[in-house]
Amino acid sequence: MNDQMIYVSSVTQAMRGQAVLQKHGIRCDVHRQTGPAQHGCGYYLLLRSGGRGDAEALLRQAGVRVLTVP
Repeated sequence: MNDQMIYVSSVTQAMRGQAVLQKHGIRCDVHRQTGPAQHGCGYYLLLRSGGRGDAEALLRQAGVRVLTVP
């Protein structure tokens, strides 16, 4: 499996991002980082189908606040 993480600024941004990506056929789940958050509030999208470059661009175009893509 080729999972990718995209950290966003809040749970609201994560949920918006999930809807955007699913609309474009990219499977993902919303997760919260365990322990102290290293990136914003600790929410991230876990992409199941790869395509990180496309996903990040789609999120930014939709106005989702992407913090980092490790």
